[in-house]
Amino acid sequence: MALIYYLHDVPKLQRYQQQMDFVAQQMVQMLQTVSQQRSNKRITQSDVCNVVRAAYLTIFPGVSMVPTRNTWLPSGCYIECFFYAVRGEPNNKASVKWVRQLYLLRGSYVSVGYGPSLYIVQNKQNVHPSEIYPSLTVKDGEIKIIVECHLRYHLNQYFSDGRRCRDVSFRETFGFLVHNPVPDMRIGDLMSFFVSHMVFTPAAGLFDDTPPQ
Repeated sequence: MALIYYLHDVPKLQRYQQQMDFVAQQMVQMLQTVSQQRSNKRITQSDVCNVVRAAYLTIFPGVSMVPTRNTWLPSGCYIECFFYAVRGEPNNKASVKWVRQLYLLRGSYVSVGYGPSLYIVQNKQNVHPSEIYPSLTVKDGEIKIIVECHLRYHLNQYFSDGRRCRDVSFRETFGFLVHNPVPDMRIGDLMSFFVSHMVFTPAAGLFDDTPPQ
């Protein structure tokens, strides 16, 4: 059992986290470049939705991210990510200017809303940057975007084959043989696995103090 754990489950666990880190990295790269050939380089809500879909193909190839019906999911998990815009203020302070949460759960579309995050303190105003995100640094007048990517799992949802998520172990859901992964975050029946973050300074003209429309 120990041999199976170290030869199969440990590498698989590492691979999941690496894939989620790559999802966040791809989002940053695409957001920085997707509008560069346009006269108006401002990132739109449609840009963000397309970037989210494309980046998560690393985890969900083809149409495996698309619910087969309302909250019925091919892999039991669904994509969800957050975007935070933080503006630097005088005296080494910072403020969260806007938040966007996107998820693919009900039908084949990306919805925009708000919900529980991990590590990020929402709606903080004129505070030290570390109160918003532990490693955040931002200069006066500078804007930074924080990307946070989740694999969401809800016990009251279903796999596409009709199994209820609460009846399937995390070990089986993620394909481990021995290891039963622990959620990075749990609020009641809602949980997140393999959460990844990226902080970046956007190119000129991409973002401002109002969210993409």
